Amino acid sequence: MAQIRWFLAHSKSEGNLLSNWVPVLEKQVLVTEGYKVKVTPAREDYLKRARAIGSWDAWCMDVARRQNFRGDPAYHGVIVPDIGENVVGRATYLILMNFMGLGKHVFHWDVLEGGLYTVENLKVIDPEDFLQHAQIIRS
Repeated sequence: MAQIRWFLAHSKSEGNLLSNWVPVLEKQVLVTEGYKVKVTPAREDYLKRARAIGSWDAWCMDVARRQNFRGDPAYHGVIVPDIGENVVGRATYLILMNFMGLGKHVFHWDVLEGGLYTVENLKVIDPEDFLQHAQIIRS
C-alpha cells in the first residue's frame, strides 16, 4: 500500500500533546483511501536529522526538500496544529515557506474544532521575534 507522509510542524511547548495528535491525524483527519498515512512530529525529525545537516536553518530547508534513495519525498506535506493561536515561530515559518515554495500541501489544523484548512500565505509580524514571527493566512 502506498504511503503519504506528513510533517507535523508543532511548537516545542506542544510536545506533550503529540501522543494524542499523531493518532488522530493518522486515523481520522488525514485518512486517504488507498494510502497508509504516516505523521512525523517536528521534534522527532529534528532529533534524528538536524545534527547531521549542520544547523537549525539548514534543517528547516531540508525538511521540505529531503528525498529518499529512490527520489521519493520524505514528506508530501506539512500540518500546523492550532490550539487557539494562528501565529508561528521563525523555524516553522521557514519550514512552511519551503513547503509552499515547492508546491506541496500546507495545512492548518484547528485541533479544537477539527477543521483542516489550506495555508494561503504567511504574514511576518516581527522579523526579530523567533517565537511570534508570522501569522498564518488560511483559506
